[in-house]
Amino acid sequence: MYKRQLQDHPNDQDYRTDAELIIPEINIWDVLIDDDQLYLATSNGLYVYDQSGEITPTIKLTDSPYTISGEGMSQIHKGRNGLFWLGSISDGLFVWNAKSQDFSNLSKEQGLSDNKVWAIAEDLTANKLWVGTDSGLNLIDLETNQVKNYLNEKTSGTLDSLIEDVIPHPNGKVYVF
Repeated sequence: MYKRQLQDHPNDQDYRTDAELIIPEINIWDVLIDDDQLYLATSNGLYVYDQSGEITPTIKLTDSPYTISGEGMSQIHKGRNGLFWLGSISDGLFVWNAKSQDFSNLSKEQGLSDNKVWAIAEDLTANKLWVGTDSGLNLIDLETNQVKNYLNEKTSGTLDSLIEDVIPHPNGKVYVF
C-alpha cells in the first residue's frame, strides 16, 4: 500500500515515483473506511491504518479458538449493527465485535457453500447477509443463522459458480458477478 498526496501532482505522473510504501509484502484484498481508520483485509489478517500513520495488526485468525488453515482475509464489511463481517480465503466467514474483541466463525460445516469468501453485502430489505464464494451465493438470516445456498452446482446445475461481487438493490433484487 502506498501513501501519496494526489492533489500535489499532475494526473499523468506514475503514483509510485514519489509515494511512500507503507505496507510492504502484504496483499491487500479489501479496504473499509470507518471512524477515520482504514481496516485492511490482507493476506496476513486484519490490519488497521489510522490517521497518525500507525499500522496495527488487529486480528490474526490463527490466534482464534478455531482450527484455521490460513490468515488470509479477502473481504471486510461493517454491518448496520456495528459488527464486522470478515471473509476468509480458506475458512469461511467470521463475525467480529470490535468492542469486545470476540469473534465467531461460519463455515461450510454450518451451511456455507464454500469456505473461500469473495463477497459480502447486507440485504437492504431484511436482516440478512449475502455471501459470495467459490461455489455459489449464500443468504444468511442474521436472526437465526440459517444459510440458504443459491447459484451453485447443486441448486442451478452450473459448473462455474464463483461469485466475486454481490450488489443488493433497494427493489429487492440482487446482482451478482
